[in-house]
Amino acid sequence: MTPNQIEIGCDRSGTPNPNKSPSRKLDCPFRLYARKYAKSTTWTLKVKNPEHSHEATENIMAHPAFRKFNEQETSEIAQMSESLLMPRQIHAQLCSQRESERPVIIQDIYNQVKKINKDKLKGRRPIDALIDTLKQENFVCSYERDSEGHITSLFFTHPLPIKLLHGLPHFILMDCTYKTNKYKTPLFQIVGFSSTKKTFSGAFCLMKNETEPSYTWALNQYIEKVLNNTNLVPPPVIVIDRDLALKNSLKKLFPDSKVMLCILHINKDVSAHFMKKIGHGTDFENFMGLWNQVIYFYPSLYFTFFLIIVFINDFGIHFSGYVFIHGKVLQRQLEEVSKTSKKS
Repeated sequence: MTPNQIEIGCDRSGTPNPNKSPSRKLDCPFRLYARKYAKSTTWTLKVKNPEHSHEATENIMAHPAFRKFNEQETSEIAQMSESLLMPRQIHAQLCSQRESERPVIIQDIYNQVKKINKDKLKGRRPIDALIDTLKQENFVCSYERDSEGHITSLFFTHPLPIKLLHGLPHFILMDCTYKTNKYKTPLFQIVGFSSTKKTFSGAFCLMKNETEPSYTWALNQYIEKVLNNTNLVPPPVIVIDRDLALKNSLKKLFPDSKVMLCILHINKDVSAHFMKKIGHGTDFENFMGLWNQVIYFYPSLYFTFFLIIVFINDFGIHFSGYVFIHGKVLQRQLEEVSKTSKKS
């Protein structure tokens, strides 16, 4: 349309995208055309289709145009979003401020936050904006590109956790977690354990997949950016889950480190294999009770490594060992870090 032509349609016009979430669009055919001819001060209105394909709304606030945020509300949403408040928290705050005649719909909050985040990109791709932010905040980062120039892997850490790793470098935990980003790429975490019995994130790597080449690239970045650049000794003990690709990469790059399996995955496998043999019942409960007595036999010893090799030939279960530190199983700490990563 030119400046002298205006098309007026229903806000429920347009065809909804079947691959997206439910939409207000119903392909409503209602159309009006207004035109102002040259050397004329009046407009001509033409009705192309006077019909709607839906019933009239009972409340005018059902239309997004009447629920627009004013300048103050837009600024408040931006500030709360910058403070990492969830949309539901922002929604509750605005509902307490607005008059009842102007309700706040939570989807409007999501849309506004999405617009704010898009404006922050300033035309950049999200991954490029992330790299720029990491560099501005003094993060140590490196990335890998494919043949088309797309970034496929991103490793990053900060000088502060590197200092913490120097405080207790004897063991680290490694694991991949999911549901941290909309692209569903695995987030590889390297987690340290402090002398105050707290865990911290030593480094992260967004990987394209959980294959041996991807793990090898991530571990090489950790060696180059963290170990070599800061004279940090390789950890004698590395705790992982039963990820064979990661285990193979560790054998090549950390040949002198003892790679151990986590207790949570061992317990799950023991439970699953035993249940296949005898099913769930008194025998199963008795066995798991005895098993837990073995697992938690040394809960109060501090700064001591216990390697337990488990062979239960009758049930075909073969596992490596695990580590107790400060009377706590390390992998449980890692699970808490994973939960935090998914929330942030």
